[in-house]
Amino acid sequence: MRRAQIDPPLWWTAAVLGVPGRHSMLEYPLWYAYFLGIAAAVMGAAECEAPKADDRRSGRLILSAAVLLGAFAFENVYRDYRVMQSLQRGATNESASASGPGDGRVPGLLDLQRSSLFAPFIEFALARRMLLNREHLEDKIVLNRRAMRIQPSSDFAYRQAFLVAMSGDVDGMRAQWNPAGANYPNDRGETLKVAQALEKSGEAGMKAPLRHAQQMDAQAQRRDEKVEN
Repeated sequence: MRRAQIDPPLWWTAAVLGVPGRHSMLEYPLWYAYFLGIAAAVMGAAECEAPKADDRRSGRLILSAAVLLGAFAFENVYRDYRVMQSLQRGATNESASASGPGDGRVPGLLDLQRSSLFAPFIEFALARRMLLNREHLEDKIVLNRRAMRIQPSSDFAYRQAFLVAMSGDVDGMRAQWNPAGANYPNDRGETLKVAQALEKSGEAGMKAPLRHAQQMDAQAQRRDEKVEN
């Protein structure tokens, strides 16, 4: 595209690619096939000097090898993606908030991480399987922090506050809880129920987030009373 002349087809290409570009300011559009496929097709069509295979035997062999390698890569990626999605979907549908034994999905994710092109995303699925207890606590804090970088959703944000609270770092818990509560206020009530259940089960450190949430509620109530007066 750098060597192409500025003409209507080039402007059309730039406009089409600009749609997912602007959309990426809100979320990650290229994570979805219906954005990624269109972007790939448009970028391929915009190539002005694509390599061409000649009619000689070597050219046909190179083209055949490229097709076979592409099919092999597609089959492996598709298979690994389905496995990862099934494992992750099971983690999402089940509660992983209380302490207890893990299930058989974790070994499957670890095996997938060693051999798959999706290895960087396996940490995200592993974090979904995480049990909120003090076992391997430092590793859980690091793993959940990495998962937040991939998808900063409410469950990871609040879970990080719980894990930090379990470690005894009250200031770190507050630093994590405050932005989580500001960005995901609708999930705050359910999160507090999880904290209460963890405290009843005997998990250490859960009094700190519950007490901090009560203090924030009291401060908000006082501000509202001042505004009314």
